[in-house]
Amino acid sequence: MNICILSTTTEAHLAGGSETHCRLMSEGAAAAGHRVTLLTTRHPEGKASEEKNGVRTLYLDGTDHSMSVRWAARWRLKSLEKLKEMHASAPFDIVWAENLSGWHCSAARSGLALPLVTIMNGPGVRDGLRSEFNRVSTAGELAAFALKTLPQNLLFYLPWFYNTIKGSDALIAVSPESAGSIKAEFSFAAAKIYAVCNGIDTALFKPDPAAGAKTLARHGFSGAWPVILMAGVLHKQKGFHLGLEAFRRIKEKMSGARLLIAGGGPERASLESLSVSLGLSGSAAFCGHVPQSGQPEYYNACDIFLNPTLRVEGHPLVALEALSCGKPVVTAAIGGTASTIVDGESGFFFKPGDVEAMTEKCLRLFSDRVLLAAMSASARARALSEFSVEKMVREYLRITAEVIGGFKGAS
Repeated sequence: MNICILSTTTEAHLAGGSETHCRLMSEGAAAAGHRVTLLTTRHPEGKASEEKNGVRTLYLDGTDHSMSVRWAARWRLKSLEKLKEMHASAPFDIVWAENLSGWHCSAARSGLALPLVTIMNGPGVRDGLRSEFNRVSTAGELAAFALKTLPQNLLFYLPWFYNTIKGSDALIAVSPESAGSIKAEFSFAAAKIYAVCNGIDTALFKPDPAAGAKTLARHGFSGAWPVILMAGVLHKQKGFHLGLEAFRRIKEKMSGARLLIAGGGPERASLESLSVSLGLSGSAAFCGHVPQSGQPEYYNACDIFLNPTLRVEGHPLVALEALSCGKPVVTAAIGGTASTIVDGESGFFFKPGDVEAMTEKCLRLFSDRVLLAAMSASARARALSEFSVEKMVREYLRITAEVIGGFKGAS
């Protein structure tokens, strides 16, 4: 197949789950023998194009990944123009679009006889708003939600979301929970919504105690027990502030406990300040942004992975990567996290925001090393059987073949 992928952001623009998913999906399709071209917004350094691991990426000048009303309009114009140009010389069989990047390229709107498959990395609009509201803790944040976030979602994001759902020939949600969220809100499209869990590179993310030990030494934590890791973009809705409070309580019981926080983001300064005020200086290390090649070292440096998120997740890659490195995951049960672990086998769930339960689940694992070892083995086995990138790509290609067949039959 000749596949065109649309994504307004890539790992060249942002470090997030959607961007990693786009790379894994595109490189996986190329590795399976398909021709893959990725269209995205202007490269931060002005690069026009590149080819890597079988994927040709074109960065469209005159666009920007911020997707304000202005830049969204420019993206629609430029990407459709380029798609038509390329399709005329080497016809595509399918368009895959990440999130809301491709509704304007549907057959009805573009005039191109091409089926469109949209990949939804998150939940529906209502659950997205719920995530934003979950981060509200001050009067100022409540005002910002009411006066900015809510109007933007209703006036801009909701119509964009609706048009994407309506214009796509199929939608692939990254977890059953995300699929259910979208179906509940847009029931007219239920028949064309599929659920395919995210996949990760299980050969990269694998148990490696030696690499973990080097990482601990680099942060001055050699021989520490136990070690907790939190990782991801440092947004308030990710709940890292709650994880810090849970860690403080754990340290009261286990003075040798240490915490690694891998990731950068807008909340880093406030989290560092909170860490100091909680008396965690010297016990909690803020490691900053870690490139994917270095991330396995951090998973291997910990004994458990803690995911205190308040966000209605699509299907968090950080949890899958931790599992693949053989680490039990203690996670809030919200959105697509429900499809990451098996509770009591490869980790534990707790109610979002429940610091007491979060603390208790971690201490339970630390107090029973036999249970910890069993969960570690179960974590790796689950990642291999359920969350490999190869399994994900096979499902995408299977669904794509069905969509192409149905599209041609209806033409």
